[in-house]
Amino acid sequence: MTAVKVIAVRRGKSTRHYEATGKAHEGLFAGLIAMSHAGTWRARWQGLKQVIAASKGLNDR
Repeated sequence: MTAVKVIAVRRGKSTRHYEATGKAHEGLFAGLIAMSHAGTWRARWQGLKQVIAASKGLNDR
């Protein structure tokens, strides 16, 4: 019998992927939704700008 086994190795010391989402992430997700599903290119561009601004705020913490 055989079984598949996966081993994942993180080489960096960052544990950011374990950070729980909260109020600080609302702008990021709202921008992602607007960027992906807005009806016009202008609204999608605004969503992208919102994602960039929100991600800068997350990096400052």
